[in-house]
Amino acid sequence: MKRTIHITAFTAALVLGCGSESNEASSPSDNPPAGGNQQGDSTQTPQASSDALHKAAERGDLDEIKKLLAAHADINSQDGKDGETPLLRAITRSQTEAAKLLIESGADVNLGRKRDGKTPLKMAESRERTEIVALLKAKGAK
Repeated sequence: MKRTIHITAFTAALVLGCGSESNEASSPSDNPPAGGNQQGDSTQTPQASSDALHKAAERGDLDEIKKLLAAHADINSQDGKDGETPLLRAITRSQTEAAKLLIESGADVNLGRKRDGKTPLKMAESRERTEIVALLKAKGAK
């Protein structure tokens, strides 16, 4: 009986002390909640939000991309061993709508990846992403 009371009290303390309004439909390992820092601030760390933006671009998760951009995630951050931007990730993962959203939201259309300097336009052309190629050219991509 004592053990049950202690476990119940501990569980209640966790639920009441750690509850968050913004963690619906996301797992802690994929995307930390936007309001998840200890001080009650509604922003993520720059690194956490740019990592999340890369992942959202890979998945084509438009709602998550919009949310992260609204929280000031770095739209041109370069990530991973190749130093790809979220735009390059969307292009290489065939996420046309995500690429469009990133371009329209101000992604640098000429920022190449760190590994080899391949630009979004060259990447889209090499992968025959004609719709993205047209949009990139309209935005001044070289």
